[in-house]
Amino acid sequence: KGAARSIDDLPLAKAALVQREAAAREEARRRRKGIGERSAEAVLQSIREEVMKREGSLSGLARVFKMRDKDGSGALNQLELFEALKAYGIHSVSLGEVANIVKSCDKDASGSLDLDEFIVLLRGGLNKRRKWIVERAFAVLNTDGDGRISLEEVKSKYDASGHPDVIDGKKSEDEVLLSFLSKLSGGRMGDKGYISLKDFMEYYGEISSSIIEDAKFEAVVRKAWNLSKAKMIAGGSKEGEAVLKMVRAETSKRRGGIRGLARVFKMRDTDKSGALDIDEFYECLLAYGIRISEEKAAVLFTMVDRGGDGVVSYDELLAGLRGGLSERRKAVVKEAFSVLDADGSGEITPQEALQKYDVSRHPKVVA
Repeated sequence: KGAARSIDDLPLAKAALVQREAAAREEARRRRKGIGERSAEAVLQSIREEVMKREGSLSGLARVFKMRDKDGSGALNQLELFEALKAYGIHSVSLGEVANIVKSCDKDASGSLDLDEFIVLLRGGLNKRRKWIVERAFAVLNTDGDGRISLEEVKSKYDASGHPDVIDGKKSEDEVLLSFLSKLSGGRMGDKGYISLKDFMEYYGEISSSIIEDAKFEAVVRKAWNLSKAKMIAGGSKEGEAVLKMVRAETSKRRGGIRGLARVFKMRDTDKSGALDIDEFYECLLAYGIRISEEKAAVLFTMVDRGGDGVVSYDELLAGLRGGLSERRKAVVKEAFSVLDADGSGEITPQEALQKYDVSRHPKVVA
């Protein structure tokens, strides 16, 4: 009989022995070279990076996994997973490290790793800001509100020029467009002829793992569909205005008003950068007693983040919550201007302003 080439060709007892021997040899090799085993998360990140070098998505790796799943169980044991990674071209992960991944992710202690769960784990998922961005983009594209986007709509609106692989020079716009359509029509769309929000989320979940900054991820999504920040917000304008109105009302009920919220802002700004990220922003609202869900906080965050840089500055917060001047405030400003404009020319010279302006009462000095 010829030598077995895969764990699948061996009886269970023999397979277990081969698995232990292979693990021992691998461990010995790494000890000789002074290579320590990495944490499960470090190994997962290494696999993500290797995958991105090849296709820029997890689709290819998922196909290899399914080919190795001979019994159709939807799961692989540690040796099968190790062999699948090697078959895909990932040789930097040891058998011991694969065993650590299986152990840390094996919820039912079966000794195997569910393939769908593993792909989700590798993808890393979308954080709440990115999830909101994708939801907003889908809402704008889904013009009739039926919860689906047709293939024809996708073809007519998708712009590949902002894709990370195009920017990095790895692929042309045509190649990215063909890959995008192939994934949708061959995988997520199937025979449906349309994509749902879930499909949209899964696609951007794959891209998300290769983009570190939230602001860059938002730029990629907006560029792909030619969506301005205003249009993204307009996709949920009613919701956004409702959230903004609620927060303004809640803030006005507090004794400190907007200034009180501004003081909490400064306390939450622990690195003294003058800005808060989305998590700090949410904590700031809660700390001031404004009960709001993470989803609604994300809507508000995007509305007041006028610079679109993924953080909200002190001035952006105040401008966003105060909004425009009320009629009463407009009247006060007009009265002040008329006092300064002594000759009624409709203009105030810098000298006139400097003579009469009392900087000690400026909000930032008072605060």
